[in-house]
Amino acid sequence: MIVLNSIQDKGAGFGGTTNKVTLIDSNFNLSPMELKSKEEVANDILIKIIAHYDA
Repeated sequence: MIVLNSIQDKGAGFGGTTNKVTLIDSNFNLSPMELKSKEEVANDILIKIIAHYDA
């Protein structure tokens, strides 16, 4: 999985408390996420990883 962190959207990127990411899986499926706290983004990433290994 690849996690792309937007640096162009307001409120996203480095040095802030929020991020806007897009997740890309091994089949190149894109899962764009809305602006969220960094903790929520980390949780989303963990959920995707767990779902991958439970499949």
